[in-house]
Amino acid sequence: MCELGFTTKQNKADHGVGMYLVRSIVEQGNGHMELDSDEQETAFTIYFPKELG
Repeated sequence: MCELGFTTKQNKADHGVGMYLVRSIVEQGNGHMELDSDEQETAFTIYFPKELG
């Protein structure tokens, strides 16, 4: 789902870049994402380390 080009849209011309970009930003900030999904909905939780000082 977080791979470049992943899309669920029928028009494959709409290239999937949204979650790929989110994942890239989170990883650059030394964070991580968690995914919780069921048949009705999907939720992403994003964590970044707390900067001290």
